[in-house]
Amino acid sequence: MQTIATSPAQARRHAAYMALLAALAGLMFGLDAGVISGAQQFIQRQFGVIELIVSFMTVGAALGAALAAWLSVHFGRKRSQLWMCGATARGQQPGITWIWCAAKPSAPASWPRA
Repeated sequence: MQTIATSPAQARRHAAYMALLAALAGLMFGLDAGVISGAQQFIQRQFGVIELIVSFMTVGAALGAALAAWLSVHFGRKRSQLWMCGATARGQQPGITWIWCAAKPSAPASWPRA
């Protein structure tokens, strides 16, 4: 069986790296919680329910992080970033017609092919 750390110094570096990653993840989810709590009054005014929407936003952030990791592992970093940018652009469209136009698979013949 192969171990990750072969020396005590390497084990300390690995533990410090894992602690840094955990701290950054906590910082990101804390930032997300702060953004959500700042938006609560607008959510209440617009939709009338806070608890369910705030819960879905937090769960959505966790699922989004897991999806991004899965995409990166299976398709590579550049393709997954391109997919995320496309998904974000589609989510920002003002209506269903714009989303349909953005989703059309055909591109003009003058566009370069990958």
